[in-house]
Amino acid sequence: MSMQGIDVSKWQPESIVRQVQHDFAIVKATQGSNYINPYFNTQINDALSTGKAGVYHFDNGDANWQAECDHFLDVIKNYIGKVMLVWDWESSAVARGTDRLRNILSYLKDKLGFAPVVYASGSVITGNGLQNISKELDCGIWCANYPLGYQTMGYRSDLTPYTACMMHQYTSSGRLTGYSGNLDLNQFFGDGTAWDKYATGNGAITSGDSIDHNGEQVKKTNEQIASEVIAGNWGNGADREWRLTTAGYDYAAIQNIVNQKLNFDNAVYTVKSGDTLSSIASRYGTTYQVLAGINGIANPNLIYVGQTIKLPSGATNNAPAQQTYTIKSGDTLSGIAQKFGTTVAHLQSINGIADPNKIYAGDVIKV
Repeated sequence: MSMQGIDVSKWQPESIVRQVQHDFAIVKATQGSNYINPYFNTQINDALSTGKAGVYHFDNGDANWQAECDHFLDVIKNYIGKVMLVWDWESSAVARGTDRLRNILSYLKDKLGFAPVVYASGSVITGNGLQNISKELDCGIWCANYPLGYQTMGYRSDLTPYTACMMHQYTSSGRLTGYSGNLDLNQFFGDGTAWDKYATGNGAITSGDSIDHNGEQVKKTNEQIASEVIAGNWGNGADREWRLTTAGYDYAAIQNIVNQKLNFDNAVYTVKSGDTLSSIASRYGTTYQVLAGINGIANPNLIYVGQTIKLPSGATNNAPAQQTYTIKSGDTLSGIAQKFGTTVAHLQSINGIADPNKIYAGDVIKV
């Protein structure tokens, strides 16, 4: 059982919640220590009258994090207990570190009696150990990652999040009848009863992969997770092991299933431009000497594009997971490229950006 919904702010029309079909709507309330969404009251009241509702605060990364918390609580005080509360942790806030986030969530938990849900991109979640913080403070995780990139789409229930979470934002290019612009679309892994548990802090499920109709966590089978691993949803190498273990799965058992499914005893790799035998060996957790031996390569410095390289039994791809960045107001593609040590042309290529001068706050791009 799951629900589909939208998240909105001043970037959508004031009446957007009434314009499109949804099971839930999450509304931006505040940002920093003084900003209030000018459409907040209309949008949140529309959300309450049309389905389940949530509110979020965009963390500015201010040094005075307590002022941000108090501002959020003051604005949403009349809705506490009625809506899901979310802390949006990205951009400059992430740069402030997890200790600051832990302080924020602990402070809000003291004030509310429970911690809010944390929203972050998949790479930020796994790269900063948010699953551990989730378990420590008993709060849910809302993961933003776009498995199908930026193609336009309606509601989907067949897309797998980047990591374990209770809600998945799977596109910023959603299109729904009643509105011609782009919308963020989300899948909540539970029903109305489960949603209300997050709103009230009454037994919220924190780290489950899915939730049944009674709001109880349902753990996926190793076979299911292995299929997700093969689809690329759990990273690679040490990162994959960390994610699976953090989510409560048996990494060795799952990896064994993956190896069987992929028949790694007969696995091969096709050499691409720029490859070296050492780089291929590093990617698959072996050495260039082993690869040279099983492939009869006399000179390990001589391999060619298109050549098929046999891989040793049990080899796994340790290539690093794709990093993402959430565009914020004022960003330029050239500035993002400089920040991550890459080029505008590269960012355009891997994200399908035709015009480098047209990027939008809130979009998640690969870097």
